Parts: sequence; C-alpha cells; structure tokens
Amino acid sequence: MSELAVHEMQCRELFDQPFTNIHEFLDQQYDPDKNPFTSNAHRALYHHFEGISEVCRAYGMTSLFGAVVHILEDCLGYIPRKSDYLDGTVDMYGRPNDQSKIDTKWFERLKVIYIPET
Repeated sequence: MSELAVHEMQCRELFDQPFTNIHEFLDQQYDPDKNPFTSNAHRALYHHFEGISEVCRAYGMTSLFGAVVHILEDCLGYIPRKSDYLDGTVDMYGRPNDQSKIDTKWFERLKVIYIPET
C-alpha cells in the first residue's frame, strides 16, 4: 500500500490539490496494528469502480480524480470492479492476476495528459 504522502503528491502534481480526505476515506479500514493479518483486505471495500461511485456520492464529482489516482497507484494501474475481488480477477490487493493488465507506468502516462509542457 502506498503511503498517504505518495497519494497526496501524485494528486498535487496532477490536480494541484492533495485530496487527503479521499485517500483517508479509501483507506479507512487499513489498520495493521489492530488487524495485522487482514488489514490489506480493506481494498475490497472501496478500491474499485463501485467505490469510486461511493466516493463521488459522499464528496462530490471532483473527488473522482483523487479516488482514481489512489486506486491506480495501489492496484498497479488497474481499476477493478467489486466482483473482481470475489471471482479471482484480482488478488486481495486489487492487483490483476493477468499480468498483461498491470501498468506500472500509469502515472507517467497520466502526467502527459494532465500536465501541459511549459
């Protein structure tokens, strides 16, 4: 799992705001001190398309940007569906089992779209 600072830095670089509340919402069940063996299973709760919809309902449409960046970072450039966690399309971390769906260069590609050259 990426640290909050990584998620915030990526959002600042792309959108000039950290979206801290969105990252905290998505990771609200992550607590390795309380649940050391199951904490990473928190991704099945919100790290998917349906979770993005929930974030938008709770925080408004602009929160979509922070949620998408967060999930892309944690799930190796892939945004799963909620059912993907159940049917084995992704592992418990939300990472696709089909290696061809992994995109570790997603951030560089997104920067090209959202950050104009000066």
